[in-house]
Amino acid sequence: MLSIAKRQEFRIIKDHVTRDDGIIRRRTYICYYSRVYESNSTKDTSTKKIGCPFLVNVSCPKLKNDENSVFINKINDQHNHPLNTSSIIFEKSQKFTPSMIDDIKFMTTSCKFGITAQRKFLEGKYPSHPIYSKDLYATIQSFRPTSKSLLNNAAIISNWLDEQKENYSCWVVARGWDNDNTLTHLLWMTPTQVENWIQYTDCILNDITHKINRYGMALSLFVGFDNNRHNILLAQALLADKNADPAVDAAVCQVFHSTYPIHCAYHISQNLHKNLKKSLSNNYEKFLEDFYRCRNNLTKMYWVHCFTSYKFAGGMIASFRVEFVNSCLKCLLQNSNISLCDLMTEIHRMLDMQDKENEYNFWHMSIPIKKNPKTVNFLFTKVDECLQKFLTPTMLKMHQDEMNQSVYYIANLVDLESIEILDEENVTLLHDDIDTPQMTLKQMIKFVEFQNIKEIWSISVRNSSKVKHYVILLQNNGHICSCLSILRCGIVCRHYFQVMLATSNAMFHIRLIPTRWYNGERNGSNELFIFADKYMQEQPIITSDYHDAVPYLCSIKDYREESLSFLEQKIAYGKLHSAYKKALKKALQTDFNSQNLVNLLEEFAENDNINEQSESDEYEDDINDKENVNPTLLKNPKPHRGKGRPMGTKRIKSAHEILNQRTKHQRRCKKCGNIGHYQKNCKIQHTSEQ
Repeated sequence: MLSIAKRQEFRIIKDHVTRDDGIIRRRTYICYYSRVYESNSTKDTSTKKIGCPFLVNVSCPKLKNDENSVFINKINDQHNHPLNTSSIIFEKSQKFTPSMIDDIKFMTTSCKFGITAQRKFLEGKYPSHPIYSKDLYATIQSFRPTSKSLLNNAAIISNWLDEQKENYSCWVVARGWDNDNTLTHLLWMTPTQVENWIQYTDCILNDITHKINRYGMALSLFVGFDNNRHNILLAQALLADKNADPAVDAAVCQVFHSTYPIHCAYHISQNLHKNLKKSLSNNYEKFLEDFYRCRNNLTKMYWVHCFTSYKFAGGMIASFRVEFVNSCLKCLLQNSNISLCDLMTEIHRMLDMQDKENEYNFWHMSIPIKKNPKTVNFLFTKVDECLQKFLTPTMLKMHQDEMNQSVYYIANLVDLESIEILDEENVTLLHDDIDTPQMTLKQMIKFVEFQNIKEIWSISVRNSSKVKHYVILLQNNGHICSCLSILRCGIVCRHYFQVMLATSNAMFHIRLIPTRWYNGERNGSNELFIFADKYMQEQPIITSDYHDAVPYLCSIKDYREESLSFLEQKIAYGKLHSAYKKALKKALQTDFNSQNLVNLLEEFAENDNINEQSESDEYEDDINDKENVNPTLLKNPKPHRGKGRPMGTKRIKSAHEILNQRTKHQRRCKKCGNIGHYQKNCKIQHTSEQ
């Protein structure tokens, strides 16, 4: 039939078909311009269905047809339109090849390219093939999601997460729905994210991003940083609540009782400009001056800095890390009207990029290299060797820079008996750098208590006599500096290294640095104390006052370093549950295997040395909620409708405007009095002249 149509210069399409056990028994072929279409629109429309009478009915009878012959039952070889060979050839030349369609599908679904970028790519790869905008746009639209494919978005995501959790129990999934079974919130964590949460949960940044999906659900990201100070995504959640920011603040206080929430300094300043600038008008500048003086003052009117300066935040005062992750995610998205499935795909793509970057860094660190001995600080060779053994390259470089910068300072001993507190009423935190004090000496003494102080040293720059900082040596061989670098960043500052050069009472131990900065799971509790090289000959044997392992040498008495036993138990539960399911499937194959498993479990349960307390019910409520809802019936969130008139629609006029609507002014011919033409174009005038 195709060859007949090609010879007669027209196109045919397949119409009705009848099948019997998968075998076609009847088929109808019609012309491309057959059928009739009646439009219900009031606008001028056009259609290709002009009712061409061409028709061919063929059949392959089942009875009395042993050779499966095909018979033509009816044929009408008439057309009501001219046959044009050039149009058939043109349609064949403009059709995309299968390889071009595959490229368009890849660029649309994976790369999220627009029509301009795809046109340039296709023109460069297929220069001899003509490309027309309408055909390209229609092909692109065929690979984009439709309203029908987005009907069960929430159910697809929920089923996929349940499958992942079924395969590996360390996945964490929490979701909620309303009375109408509509999705209200969804949180999930991959096994890698759960492990990172346990290891790097001492400082977590949270930010909520809006306008990132077609349902208007807010995306809440929990971002941290690893031992190389690289950003890592720890958890993600979709929230339908518009007041998500206050809800997170309230949840932190109720769930994580020992957590201290700190608000971003940049967002606080932006809220001031947004909410107070207009109401205060001329007094706004004076308010800002008083506001920052109150916030940053170190000696009186303590408000913010006196609380936040003692908290470990990795040296951050703003949420720029989570803002960077937000910007990277938005760069991966096509627009803000995407579905939840596409959003989850892009999030996991970003997680894969994060894992690949970690693999590359691990490979780069494993390459054996020889360091230049000129860059090693000759004043702290033993300290540098200890740091190279324990710290990651990033943290090692930061400590080496601190050791190198320590030679530009001078340390002087302060007499404890005749100590005088300086007049520091006007001391204000103006800049967040290493040479700006974050705490006064009076506050430091009150903070560590006077009986715990061994010595106090004042630090000044070599070309100046003004005291910049104070370093207090503690009885437990720890220290605290007014720059608070050891507390806020977990880094031994340059001021303490200068004190090590001035006295043998200042010693270095790897436990001065938090274990989160260590390279791998290393234990530095059994390491010895180290002096500066100039004191190594005076005290060749470095002893410790601690009979057991050296604890974390922190100046805060009630500081607890990374205690997450509850989360560790949840991870252990997930691993045990996964191993138990695999063992159960294997044991059910034979009676002998099942009896061995029962004996092992009974022996383990009857052991008196093992704590019998179990929190399995609590774990089931926290980790798995699959039994509480049927994911296949979970409905999509209600689409978000923004303020104002939707784009592409006309404004609805009021009744008053419709009644008083004026008709469009039309010009009238001065010659004949009719409308629709001018005097110089009047046909009556031209007829009279002729």
